[in-house]
Amino acid sequence: MAVYARGYRSYDGGFRGPPVAWIIFREGILQALRRRGIRWILNITGFCLLAFAGVIYVNVIVEEQLAQRTGGVGLQIIALDQVFHTFHGITMILVSLGAILVGSGLIADDLRTRALALFLVRPIRPADYMLGKALILPALLIPLALLPGLLLWLLVGMWQPPGETWSWLQAHGDIAWRVTRFYLVASAEMTGLMLLLSSRTPRRGLVIGLAAAVLFGGPVLRGIGRLILGPIGSLLKSFDLMNNMLWDFTIATRNWQFSGQESGSRWGPHNQERWLAWQPDRTLIIVVCLVLLAAGLYFTWRRARSVEVDA
Repeated sequence: MAVYARGYRSYDGGFRGPPVAWIIFREGILQALRRRGIRWILNITGFCLLAFAGVIYVNVIVEEQLAQRTGGVGLQIIALDQVFHTFHGITMILVSLGAILVGSGLIADDLRTRALALFLVRPIRPADYMLGKALILPALLIPLALLPGLLLWLLVGMWQPPGETWSWLQAHGDIAWRVTRFYLVASAEMTGLMLLLSSRTPRRGLVIGLAAAVLFGGPVLRGIGRLILGPIGSLLKSFDLMNNMLWDFTIATRNWQFSGQESGSRWGPHNQERWLAWQPDRTLIIVVCLVLLAAGLYFTWRRARSVEVDA
């Protein structure tokens, strides 16, 4: 028998609400979407999507006209590989900026305003706090890193001749998988990095500076790794986080450039093996993503654990 309002009356309601992690995630993503910078990044992403869709549509029309005149084929996979590589090269920068803008304050803002201790006065476990914060960036990157590429792929399929859309999408399903891997790598890397840095200091500016140093210092480490043989060099090449996001598109485009070219050209087959040796290994990319994500989750949990308030 619960006591509420005035007098003694039976309470017909429940004592359970939405999961704590969901509430923390919901409030975090709503605050992120209110930021003017995020809205600008979303608008730029949408503009780039329309621009690249227009380029592909023009190529489709031209290829169809040439096919009618010469008996050729429609849009070829290499044109798509190049377009998707360029499009996701731009998206990669927007994803990084958006993740830094939002992720810099994931934990740092709570530390600066002493909100973390206030949160944990309630019956909130550190694991719930960690999970709620960890879901914010992957959700934010869906409209930045996943949906634009998939929409571009679907649009190209819809522009195929009548009756060929489904067969075209099946034949070029590898493009959708590259877009999905781009999103997964970006989400794992940026979530781990921003949770790790944001849980270390309450100063948002410092977090932004450190994150930018890690991202833009990656190409330097990759360049050093190219000069070092053995596992150390391979590991250094996988520390370029932005290159890791774009790795699948880069490999697909370069493989075409190397194939079928004359041996004396820049992209001749004799240079393919050397170029591939300069690229990071897929397994190491996955390892770096998982280790970075695990480190971010652990230090977020540890930070919440250190200020836990027992009821």
